[in-house]
Amino acid sequence: AQMLEKGSCEGEFYGMVFQDSDVAKWLEAAAYSLVHKPDQELEQRMDDLIALIGRAQHKDGYLNTYFTVKEKDRRWTDLQEAHELYCAGHMMEAAVAYYEATGKNSLLEIMKRMGDHIYQHFITEKAAQLLAVYCRKKRNDFMLFLPPNRNGKRQNPYQESWIMRTRKNKYFFVVGLT
Repeated sequence: AQMLEKGSCEGEFYGMVFQDSDVAKWLEAAAYSLVHKPDQELEQRMDDLIALIGRAQHKDGYLNTYFTVKEKDRRWTDLQEAHELYCAGHMMEAAVAYYEATGKNSLLEIMKRMGDHIYQHFITEKAAQLLAVYCRKKRNDFMLFLPPNRNGKRQNPYQESWIMRTRKNKYFFVVGLT
């Protein structure tokens, strides 16, 4: 939280890249404990920790202390070893358990924002990038099949004269490629 609020931390990050999951597992276990034996002191400790987690969340919804403190520029760069989705999944499980145990949705709201961030990053942004690459490849493949013009060059399907001529010859293609 200090990193986001002040731009620096009093200490250095220590521990493993996946240690956020340990906090999540503790929260989940504590929530299940509250179901069986209500404990105001434990619930308050959980509330305080959840407030700190909320302060450590980026404005875009991202939440992972290792990449917030230690390697700021490496978010989502190593899905196999960096454990970002692993930690998020455990924290989502903790959020559900905490909500079911207490009826409080503070951690659930934090993790909904993280879920939105994950969706934005992997579905919306990546899909747009993949679509752009795919469309460029399709456009290039399409260009290979166009008949050459009188000069022996390939026609550009984006030129108005080519579109008009192909319409007249009933070879008009609807091409919505970028």
